Amino acid sequence: MDPVTVEQLQTAYGGALYVYAVRRLGDPQAAEEVVQDTLLRAWQAGDRYDPDRGSMGTWLFATAHNLVVDR
Repeated sequence: MDPVTVEQLQTAYGGALYVYAVRRLGDPQAAEEVVQDTLLRAWQAGDRYDPDRGSMGTWLFATAHNLVVDR
């Protein structure tokens, strides 16, 4: 993955991730936590992102989905 900051990920995907999490969880606070955790995990595991396997958005939403399911 190209070096990106959490702020760049937040700007590009934060809103859509939040809407997804709120709709799934029905709890705005929990949704904010899911977005934060998703972006943090993406930043920490950026070296494992493979654009040949899918887009950044797909990768982030898969992570968010897993966090939602875990809740």
